[in-house]
Amino acid sequence: MKGMIKDFILNSIAAGVLCHRRLRMSIYRLYGAEIPTDCEIKPRCYLGLGKGHLKVGGGTFVNYKCWFDLGADVVIGDKCNIAMNVTFMNSDHDMADSERRAGMYHPKPIIVGDGCWIGANSLIIPGVTIGNGVVIAAGSVVTKDCESDCLYGGVPAKKIKKL
Repeated sequence: MKGMIKDFILNSIAAGVLCHRRLRMSIYRLYGAEIPTDCEIKPRCYLGLGKGHLKVGGGTFVNYKCWFDLGADVVIGDKCNIAMNVTFMNSDHDMADSERRAGMYHPKPIIVGDGCWIGANSLIIPGVTIGNGVVIAAGSVVTKDCESDCLYGGVPAKKIKKL
């Protein structure tokens, strides 16, 4: 029951379009997120109910409909721009037998450095670290760590060029 109430408050009330920005940030902080006052998270973002926490750096902007799995921590640096529909999926499972293919659960943190820009509809998978100043092209699937000051894109994302 406690989880249902937390889910309702975080993902219905705080994520609602009628919830004022300051109230949204206060609710997120109440439930353990570290979000400075100069950060903005738009409505319709989903915060998972796992054991991880969301930590967002100063001056960061998170657009509509982003998904934070929170099986483990998601850390986003200062002055980042996260476009709409970006998914931070930081939990995975082992492949099991045919009776139930999703086996043992393995959450891993995701770290995004300062000054990054992550394009719309991108997916960041468990355990990835994105260096400072990285640009992730829209629609990319980031499966490996990203070197600072580079452009990455594709499925899976590959380094396109040094910036």
